[in-house]
Amino acid sequence: MNHIFLIPPMLSSAALLSATIYLILTRSRRPYILPLALIFVSTSIWNVGILMLNLTDGEEVWAYVATLGLIFIPPIIFHFSATYTEFFRKRLYLLSYIPSILLSFLLLTGYYVKDIVYRKIGFEPIYYDIPFYINSWVGLFFTLFSTWLLYIAYKRNVGMKRRQALYILIAIPSNALLSFLSYEVMVHTFNMAQFPLGSMLDFVTISLILYAILKFKLSLESASEVDFRILAETAIEGICIIDSEGVI
Repeated sequence: MNHIFLIPPMLSSAALLSATIYLILTRSRRPYILPLALIFVSTSIWNVGILMLNLTDGEEVWAYVATLGLIFIPPIIFHFSATYTEFFRKRLYLLSYIPSILLSFLLLTGYYVKDIVYRKIGFEPIYYDIPFYINSWVGLFFTLFSTWLLYIAYKRNVGMKRRQALYILIAIPSNALLSFLSYEVMVHTFNMAQFPLGSMLDFVTISLILYAILKFKLSLESASEVDFRILAETAIEGICIIDSEGVI
């Protein structure tokens, strides 16, 4: 095995860990920061699991770890999109975790991971058809729903918030689409493991989201941070700022 193909999951895992630590250190009260951090954690679990699966020459436990992270990515993305856009008045979006909880039960009871195979450049798990198709269709539904929510947020907002929403709108569905297409081409056409490219897509997605957060920096409502650039831009555009108590 050529260990150069393990560099993408290593870089992606390190970037995801750094991004998670950054979000924790902001001590933000924004509701979408927690699910954003959970996206990073879940994707990191997938990358670490795949990395260790290949470093241990296909040790089965790491296939379970990687798959567990993969199962929870779709509902967490939907959770993030719902809180970021403030689309739901109640926390009904938490119901999106039910399919993943059921699938994780199948995983732990041995009815998800079917085998571990070596595809030219590395090891990857293969799955039983029914749970795999369920997770794929659930992931597609949540990706489309999340994209729609983010598009609404992009259309409704102005200024830096609008530009930030645009970057996130591009990042999330693009990652899902490119991951699916690359898997179909690399695995089914070339019989080659997809994880190096998948990890690179994760790295690019995380970089794009963090760039949006830092470049078009919105107030994180932390005790020590006030972003006067928002005040300046909203003043230029003639927008009133109303706090949580309704004071202008």
